[in-house]
Amino acid sequence: NDEIEFQIGSYIIGSEGKTLSVRCTENITPKPPGHIRARIDYEDQKPIISWEFPVNPQRDVKRFQIFKRNNIFSPFTLVREYDFDNSEIRSSVNEIALSENVERMAYPDTIYTDFDFDLKKDVAIYAIASVDAHGLSSTYSPQILIRYDKFSNKLITDIISPPGAPKPYPNLYIDEDF
Repeated sequence: NDEIEFQIGSYIIGSEGKTLSVRCTENITPKPPGHIRARIDYEDQKPIISWEFPVNPQRDVKRFQIFKRNNIFSPFTLVREYDFDNSEIRSSVNEIALSENVERMAYPDTIYTDFDFDLKKDVAIYAIASVDAHGLSSTYSPQILIRYDKFSNKLITDIISPPGAPKPYPNLYIDEDF
């Protein structure tokens, strides 16, 4: 018999294996918002602060914190927190704001009107921070100083610090000539 017969076989052999539990955590803090600006709402005679969403590859920014102070020698005060967290399971945040300062919203907002600002006499410094779905908070955005010039009927704005100052040290990057 001159016929040759070949056969190819594949076998997979496995055991039951082990079941492991793995805790996945994300610890990348979000970037601070960028391009902070100010203008006047001429109807209410109040400043409007606006900013842009930070670059965030995780796409998990869920809150903005708006901070204000009167000068570089005063600490920042949280004047408003925009909470637009639509997560099915909301994480706790590390920094808990007073309930009267938190504004729940269905969609994010990047504009804040300061109704406590008196155009005729006040000077203020504003900064914004981002908070992600895990409760991690960014550093400060650029810090913007605003004051009203009654002769030109405009807000005078100065960026007094670049972004990135940590919350405990808001004056870290302020130019000493300022």
